[in-house]
Amino acid sequence: MADSIYPGGRIKRIGSSPVLRLIAANAAATMLPKPFPASTSEQADMNTTPPIPPSGYADALRQTRRVFVRDLEVMARVGVYDHEKLGPQRIIVSVDLMVEDHYHGATDELLDVLDYGRIVAVIETIVRQRHVNLIETLAEQIAQNCLANKQVHAARIKIEKPDPFPDARSVGIEIERLKSAS
Repeated sequence: MADSIYPGGRIKRIGSSPVLRLIAANAAATMLPKPFPASTSEQADMNTTPPIPPSGYADALRQTRRVFVRDLEVMARVGVYDHEKLGPQRIIVSVDLMVEDHYHGATDELLDVLDYGRIVAVIETIVRQRHVNLIETLAEQIAQNCLANKQVHAARIKIEKPDPFPDARSVGIEIERLKSAS
């Protein structure tokens, strides 16, 4: 018989069949947590802020939290083709920020955290300023503006166009930018 280790360190005896051992090994491998981008010692060697942790995670070791805006639908004058220059079109903007986390709930004041309402206002202002040819340009402008805030270490910006192709839900781009080490 072979041993199989389950989450929490419990051990269960399973049969000695090669098939059963393979099933147990595959099950154990799928239960392992997803790795983070780099170990703490590797991060200490880096001169720049580490990338945003995988989606769904804030990071207590780095004392960061995620502040995000998901699927903000705005009308934008964007595109290189003649029909795109006739008027605004729908775009969907998502912003994911890695922000310093020094707030522990003591004050309950908006001034002590990054206000996502300000993020929405920045996105709307940038998008409505002028016609741009590329959604990449909008994404870079949004990232630069977010990174100008002293609390923000990294920004991931995703912009989608939902209407160009009837057979596609959307097309778009996603960028990640880090605050410079200066």
